[in-house]
Amino acid sequence: MEKLLLNTLFTSVKDLVNMESSLKVGNLDFSYNSEEIPCEELLNSDNPNEKILNIVAEEIKAMPITIDLEEHPLYKKGLEKRLEKAKKEDAIRLYKETKWTPEKIAKILNISEEKVIRYLKEENLIKGIAFRLK
Repeated sequence: MEKLLLNTLFTSVKDLVNMESSLKVGNLDFSYNSEEIPCEELLNSDNPNEKILNIVAEEIKAMPITIDLEEHPLYKKGLEKRLEKAKKEDAIRLYKETKWTPEKIAKILNISEEKVIRYLKEENLIKGIAFRLK
């Protein structure tokens, strides 16, 4: 006899909303416990909601959830910020250690000379337009 573990069905909902043992959404009230209920009991029930619950639970059990995090917009945004921060740190480090021009640093880091100048200004390493922009 196949059993349905309701805890599995509702644990993710509980985690998402930090609920104790129930969830109210509009006119719907959900509650759960971790006891196992035979699927046949839900399928043979006179209550149509229990039949639907069985179908939904079976679908959830059979449906793997896959997310490509590298394609998620928030991941991409975070990655862009980290790359920008790394470029800024590299530009500042190169300037402090070598005193190269922003133009040379920009070529090495493959970023615009304007960005290098902006980074250096933000760190008060240069003032005004210390270098001629092309």
